[in-house]
Amino acid sequence: MKPGTTIKLWTPEGRYLMDRQIAEFVQANLEAVGLKVEFQKWEWGAYTKAYRDPNSGLELFLVSWAVPSNDADGGLRPLFMTNGTNNYTVFSNKTIDDLLDKGMKTVNNDERKKIYADTLKAIKDQAPWIFLVEMKQPVGVRKNVEGVTSLNTELVDLRTAVKK
Repeated sequence: MKPGTTIKLWTPEGRYLMDRQIAEFVQANLEAVGLKVEFQKWEWGAYTKAYRDPNSGLELFLVSWAVPSNDADGGLRPLFMTNGTNNYTVFSNKTIDDLLDKGMKTVNNDERKKIYADTLKAIKDQAPWIFLVEMKQPVGVRKNVEGVTSLNTELVDLRTAVKK
């Protein structure tokens, strides 16, 4: 992009920890290299509707993604497969599509890890997304409680929690 180019940057406000501040950091960095940034904060419900709309005109947006299955395919396929169900950036790359298909069909765990590592490297090289933050969800549990599970989806499962 040429200096002076205007780019739209969208963010939710109050959905993620420091979401607005992270977006403002991105805005400042884009402006530091000469881009003009149209910055827009959104309420979460309106935001999800807007960034999923292929006619919205969005260019950059902040969003989080969690993988409830803890499996690499469940985290990558929806976002980075050409026709992925959550591929809101309309990203398409045959190499990544092929790696995702190969990973899904592979049963050997070591081979799968290698395939998904190669997939992640290809995604990083293509940069359809810029990964800014990895959120950690600390969960405190008393020593006399067991069976508490912290899920990747920001939920804490207490269905099997018991006092020792």
